[in-house]
Amino acid sequence: MRTILKKNKKKRLTVILIVLFLTFIIHSPEMNAEGPDPNKGPLKSELLSLSEEEQQYIIENPHISVYVVDGMAPIQYQDENGQLQGITRKIFHELEIKTGFTFEYIFIEDIRSALKERQAKIMAAIPFTFEDTEFYEDIQLSPEYLTTNQILILHEGEEATHLKNKIYGAVIGSPIPSSVDRRTTVFFHTREEILDAVDKGDVDFSFINGFSASYYLLQNSYDHIVSIPSAIQNTELSFGYLDKDDPFLSKILNKALGTIDPDQIQNYIVEEATKIDRKVSLQVVFNNFFTEITTIVFLFIIGLGYLTFRSRKDEKKIQLQNNRLLALSELSEEYFYEYDVIQDHISISDELKVLLNNYGYKESLLVLQRGLKKTFSEHSHHPKMIAGHNHSVENIVLKGGFEKKGTYKMVNLIIRNNQHDVSMIIGKLMDISIFEREKETLKIKAERDGLTKLYNYESSRELIKERLLQFDSSFLAAFIVLDIDYFKSVNDTLGHQEGNRILQKMGKLLLNNFRKSDIPARIGGDEFCIFVDKFTDREQVIEKCHELIESMSETIHDVPISISIGIAFIKEEDNYQTAFKHADEALYKAKGSGRARIAIYEE
Repeated sequence: MRTILKKNKKKRLTVILIVLFLTFIIHSPEMNAEGPDPNKGPLKSELLSLSEEEQQYIIENPHISVYVVDGMAPIQYQDENGQLQGITRKIFHELEIKTGFTFEYIFIEDIRSALKERQAKIMAAIPFTFEDTEFYEDIQLSPEYLTTNQILILHEGEEATHLKNKIYGAVIGSPIPSSVDRRTTVFFHTREEILDAVDKGDVDFSFINGFSASYYLLQNSYDHIVSIPSAIQNTELSFGYLDKDDPFLSKILNKALGTIDPDQIQNYIVEEATKIDRKVSLQVVFNNFFTEITTIVFLFIIGLGYLTFRSRKDEKKIQLQNNRLLALSELSEEYFYEYDVIQDHISISDELKVLLNNYGYKESLLVLQRGLKKTFSEHSHHPKMIAGHNHSVENIVLKGGFEKKGTYKMVNLIIRNNQHDVSMIIGKLMDISIFEREKETLKIKAERDGLTKLYNYESSRELIKERLLQFDSSFLAAFIVLDIDYFKSVNDTLGHQEGNRILQKMGKLLLNNFRKSDIPARIGGDEFCIFVDKFTDREQVIEKCHELIESMSETIHDVPISISIGIAFIKEEDNYQTAFKHADEALYKAKGSGRARIAIYEE
């Protein structure tokens, strides 16, 4: 090959083009006779499933900084506008869509210096071989997402078998092969600079990844370079996670990487490798390479036919994936919607329409609209400095007939235009009704007495304190304390089971004889209290207490018991302690006057 490349520059360029084209076809999983092996390949196409902690991490850390080594076209490079281009950019764009992160790129020339400073969370396209283990020993690496062979680049006239003591070209900060003497190594900022130096004879040889070597050889049409496929180990490109104390970022991105179809990465490679700004005109190429171009066109037609055949398989695969997504949506009880802020229009999925119908479509849609408008209002008043998207999470409650109620979590993705204005909100509803009911049940258990279902001492005290702070002197309020007469003798003679039955009856009487806004509580063994407010006539409260005594005797007529009641009407200066003390003194007075009596505290 070396002799041919020396003799004829045109044939050398032809060989490069053909090798590059066949490399892309051969790397495709369908061209492997044994079929793709998911245990060997770095990436597998799967649905992305994130835990609540991982979703919360994305919400709290929407912007991720990334170190990018410049000059690695077509893998990654900085264009004339200072923007990242190449295969890496497309993969990160795919990860943005899948995770909701926004990646911010920091271009570097020296890997070692960047690894010391650690100003970014991720290092993109780390070239890793087993020789590099010590170089990256404190970096957590992702699964490899790109594998490339190494090309030996020689200055014309150098022998591949006699490279000892020859000058080697390396990128600043990158690992050097163990077979190369560092004393004869010259460092450059980019791989293109190395190729320029080899072409001029300033450097004798170098190893460059196959993608970059093919890209720059095609772009620059060097006259004095010989390229030979190397027998050294292939280079695997991975992400490097630089913050060892961050357990979530690597998990999320590794999951997202695992869902990118390898065929899609091959498409990225083909697309980027063909975006070459040749330094020769089209007419010159056509006039001098007619036969070669014909060969390439022929190969392209073959490849196009192959890709057409494969696209039909991909369509079936996409359909299957869509069906899986729909099934997952139904199983996970998630309902999707889009809100076009400009048009003020909501589009909802069929599953969400069914859900809203269950609660009353119009009313439920209004609840959803209010939630979205609230989200829009909150985010429109706090625009980010860059265009992109943010997240928001809030709960809404949907209500229907027969006391039907459901609680749903709105998970929103905020899309902004180039002016940083909110243009669209995309989101989903997640049914969390079961969790809310469990929370409510636990709250009730914590607040209520298990036997009587009344408030317990602690919860009633806090509720009454709050009511006393809100006391309106234009109305009346009263603190009532009561206990069951002769209850101890019932327990001693008839047993605790009978005593519990009487306590439960007492609890039901208090719930049935007073308003829902009143605060009934069991504050001791057979001692109860109830706080009532916002009434205008003292006689109303006294009459209620008489009714309670009568109801007790009518309800429990098989046991000789009664109840005594003490009432303290609230004054503005009263707090919980004084109100309780006054009502308790009135109760003591009632019990001392013959039981089954009512006494009112008087100063």
